[in-house]
Amino acid sequence: MAFSHTQGTLFTSASPAAIFFREKDTCYVEEFPDRWCFPEGHMYHEVSANAIDPMLRRLLEESLLLGNDNFTALHFNSTRFDYIWRVAYHQLLSAMWSANDIYTGALDAAGPPSGQLSTVSRQANVPLPCAVPLLYAEPLLPVSPVSKAMLCR
Repeated sequence: MAFSHTQGTLFTSASPAAIFFREKDTCYVEEFPDRWCFPEGHMYHEVSANAIDPMLRRLLEESLLLGNDNFTALHFNSTRFDYIWRVAYHQLLSAMWSANDIYTGALDAAGPPSGQLSTVSRQANVPLPCAVPLLYAEPLLPVSPVSKAMLCR
């Protein structure tokens, strides 16, 4: 998978653009980094030592391939599940929390002195790091004909 180095155009400063597109050799994991930050030469080092965009692209690619795999190939020791657990869950989720901290920090700096708006935004942003990968993966999730009929009512 080739990693594109696209520059963000909708960011207000350099730090969000860097965390999404440009950071290299950064481990975002805070708990047990020696376990979830992969050394040079490890099969997940290249993708996990990049910014959020390549990790998320790889997650979507692995999820699509996992959905198209033969049932006999689906087991928890497969590299697809391994990537989703070791990189997407630990590295990507921690990176999304770091991105969330950038936005809430900017809101704290620009927000009212009372901090009420900041508190509300933090509570609203708690599910954001979890929801973004799920929203991207939603078109890949299978929908049965029965549930499609229920949605069309």
